[in-house]
Formats: sequence, structure tokens, C-alpha cells
Amino acid sequence: MKQFFTVFKFEIRAYLKNKAYIGLTAALVIVIAGVIFFPQIKGLFSGDESTENDKSKVVFSGVSQEEQSYMNSILGEMFPDNEIAFEDADESELKEMVLNEECDFAVLIESETSYKYIVNNMGLYDVNSQMLDEMMQTKLMYSKMTELGLSPDKAEEIMSTSIESDIVQTGKNQSESYLFTYIFVFALYIAIILYGQFVASSVAQEKSTRAMELLITSAKTKNLMFGKILGVGCAGLIQIAVIFGSAFLLFNINKGEWQDNEVINSIFNMPISIILFMLLFFILGFFMYAFLFGAAGSLVSKIEDLNAAISPVMWIFIITFILAMYSMNSGATDSALSIAASYIPLTSPMSMFIRITMGDVAPIEIIVSVVTLILSTLGIGFLSAKIYKTGILMYGKAPNLFTAIKSAVKKQ
Repeated sequence: MKQFFTVFKFEIRAYLKNKAYIGLTAALVIVIAGVIFFPQIKGLFSGDESTENDKSKVVFSGVSQEEQSYMNSILGEMFPDNEIAFEDADESELKEMVLNEECDFAVLIESETSYKYIVNNMGLYDVNSQMLDEMMQTKLMYSKMTELGLSPDKAEEIMSTSIESDIVQTGKNQSESYLFTYIFVFALYIAIILYGQFVASSVAQEKSTRAMELLITSAKTKNLMFGKILGVGCAGLIQIAVIFGSAFLLFNINKGEWQDNEVINSIFNMPISIILFMLLFFILGFFMYAFLFGAAGSLVSKIEDLNAAISPVMWIFIITFILAMYSMNSGATDSALSIAASYIPLTSPMSMFIRITMGDVAPIEIIVSVVTLILSTLGIGFLSAKIYKTGILMYGKAPNLFTAIKSAVKKQ
């Protein structure tokens, strides 16, 4: 045990004293601080003057004088951040206004069922045309009602009638949990890819310089393997904890500026149960793949061969990530594929967490998945130690990782 702690402390100290490690951590904390304090920073430069004149203008042409009254209220709800203006202009004049940046966009209504949406640069997530379709349908219904004999005031009253609704939720709201689930999946992906390669390259570097031959004469290979991986892993977890912990602390300091932002509040007001599951699956998934990367790194004699050695682990993890993203984006968290993936150790850290946050999972299913994952992580750890023991003294052409696993299993 003393050997393990010696290796563990050496590895974790090496990372904690590394300038690149410290610099990256500090840079990310500064970026997060800049994002969270952006409203206050923006306020310092823009001042406190905020009037209706600050709103960008949207121009509509082809709307009669009688229609402008009720259209103004409807458009005001559709485009609350814009000043609505009605002009008597043709298409060329509207294009000129858009090109000269006199308005954000312009709409030329040609008939009851057709219009032209005039915009300079069409944004990737531009949904204005959808809202304009809805506006045209509302306008058409208003016209038909007045033609049938209803007074303009009565038609406007009918069109502006608000509908009350109450959502009774018996399960999960995927739209609320999607963002922090995505953050978890993406953070785990980056952490495993980044630190997994650190582990593999560290092992390969020691082997290529023959330093490993000296190390194994003074320490058991299991102590070397577990000490190195847990040391690097803990350094990575400390970095992630500092980054996310700083984000949480800075958000609470500046909470008042974000009180109206539902997206940001949903991230920082996660239920404690979700945070605990996040930590559990993150740690287990992180170390399980770190063991595999360490075993793969011990099989190569030259650093140049490292990418080929770790590629099987990389491909397995990339497929796991794609599967998790498909499950999230499709909303099919309880499909047969997602359920199966939530029990397979290599895919369960992401898949089961997604099912917990975005689907319906029985407690016994979570228990079975977590127990299987814990046992598998320990099993992969000891199996990787056996591969490590054989691989560090093996030079020449590196064996395939799957061949090394079969060989290690047969020796047990």
C-alpha cells in the first residue's frame, strides 16, 4: 500500500505543479467568470439608459389602416424585442431599408395568403418566417370575420382571446433536463479523451525511455498501475471540480442578474439527487476508461505507435458518445437500444444517466446498473494491471489490445 501511495502522490503532484495544467484551469475559470458577469460588464459600457428607442425596427408594408390597430398588438407579442412600424413601401424600397440597416427585416404583404420576408442575412435558427405564417393566418381570420358582418372591435376581441392551460406533469420534462444532461455527457467525453490519452502517453513514455524497467524492480506492477491512473484521474477530477465549483460560486454571487434566464437557472438549480448521480457515473466512467487507456499504452515500445494502440478504446468510446447523443436528441431514452446500453458497463455511465434525467427508470434498474458498473470498473482495473505487467516488459511489435486482453484472461 505504501508503494501505491508513493506513486499516487508523485503523479498527482506532477500535474498539480504543471504550468500548463494550472494555466488551463485558470483560463477556463476566467472565461466562466467573464460569461457569468457579462450582464454587469455590459451594463458598465452601455449605461443605464434603456428606452423603447433602443429596440431595432421591423417594417410591415401592405397592412390597411383598419388592420394596423389589432396587428400592432399581435406583432408586439410575436416580436417583443422589436419596434413595429407600418410603411407604404414597395419591394425595392423595403430592400433598400434592410440593406441600409434601417430595420432588422421587412415584410411585404401581397395578398391575404402571400407575403415576402425580406432579410439581409438569414440566421441559422431564424424562426421569423414561422411566426409570420402564424400572423398571416390570424390576419386572414380577422378579415373573414369582418366580411361576415362582425364589427372590427368584436373581431379583434375574439382574435385576442387568451387561452389558459395548466400542464399536469407525471413524468420527466426533457426540455428542462436536456441542457445539464448535455453538459455532463460532453464533460465526460472531453475528460476521458483528454486524460485517457495523458495516461496512455505517460505509460508509453516511461516504457520508451526504459524508466519502467527500474520502476518495476522497486514496486509491484499493480501499485504502479493503480497509483498512476488514480493519480492522473484525481488531478483531472480536481481540475473539473475547480472549474465547475467556480462556476457555481460565481453564479450565486451574481445570481440576481440571471433570475429571468430559465436556461441558466435550470443548470445551477439541479436537484441534489441528479448531482450525486452525475458524480457517481462520472467517476466510475472516467476511471474505467482510464484503466483501458493505461493498458493500451503499456503495449507500445515507441510513442509513434501509441495512436494505433489506443484506437480500439477511442472508437468504443466515440460510439458510446454518439449513442448517448442520439438518445438525448431523439428523446428516445426508453428505447430498447438505450435500455440495453444502460446495462453495458462501457456505455452505461452516459446511457443510464441520460435515462435517469430524461426518462423513467425504476430504482432496481439503477441499482443493477451501478453495481454492474462498479464491479466492471474494478474488474477492468485488475485486468488492465495484468496487461500492464506483461506489456511493460514487451518490446518490438505491439500486440493488439484485444489479443492482450484474451491473453490476460487465460492467465487468470
